[in-house]
Amino acid sequence: MTNLEVREKLLQAQDLLADVYHWAKQPHTKFTGMDMNRQIARYTSNADSSINDSLEELEHPNGCMP
Repeated sequence: MTNLEVREKLLQAQDLLADVYHWAKQPHTKFTGMDMNRQIARYTSNADSSINDSLEELEHPNGCMP
C-alpha cells in the first residue's frame, strides 16, 4: 500500500469512528442525564487521536520536518 492509500484508509476509519462517537454521545434512551455509552465514546475518541498521530507520522516520519 502506498502512503496515499494508507492516508485514505485512515481517513475512512475516522469517518466511521465519528459516526460511532456521535451515537455514543446521544442522550440515553432510558437513563436521563446519561450518554448512550460513555466508554465507547472514550474508546472511539482515543482511536481518533491515534489516527491523527498516524496521519502526522505519514506526513513527518519519525518527527522529521521537511
